[in-house]
Amino acid sequence: MKNVNVKPQLQIQEEICVQEMPGYKSISLDIAQRIVNGELPVNSKISGRTLLASKYHVSPETIRKSIGLLKDENIVSVSQGKEITVLSKRLAEDYIIKNQYLKSVYSLRQELEILLKEKQEMDYKFERNTERNHSAFRSA
Repeated sequence: MKNVNVKPQLQIQEEICVQEMPGYKSISLDIAQRIVNGELPVNSKISGRTLLASKYHVSPETIRKSIGLLKDENIVSVSQGKEITVLSKRLAEDYIIKNQYLKSVYSLRQELEILLKEKQEMDYKFERNTERNHSAFRSA
C-alpha cells in the first residue's frame, strides 16, 4: 500500500501524472510546476504553442487545452497574438495542490481496483486448493 502523505507537496512525479491524467492536464501541471520553481517567473512570456508542442511531443491542440486550463485558473493570460504570459505563482501552487488531491483520489481508486483483482485471484486459488484437499481427503 502506498504511503499517503496528508501534507500536500508541490513536487509532481511525472510518470504518475502521465499514467493517471490526460496529456494536456499533465502538461498544464508541468508548466505550473515550472512557474512555482521559478523557471517561468511572473510576467515572463512562455514559448508559443508550436514550440511547446514540439517540446512536449504533442499537437498544438493539446497545448491549447493545457494553456486553457491555466488561463481558466488565472495562472497565465493569452493575448490575441497568442502570446502567453505568466500571471501568478501563488495560483500555480494552488492549482498543483488541488490537482494532487484529485490525483490522490484517482490513485486510491486505482489501488482499490488492483486490490480487488488480487483478492479475486486469491479467492480462486483458495477454492482450487480447497477442492484439491477435499478430493485428496475423500480418496484417502
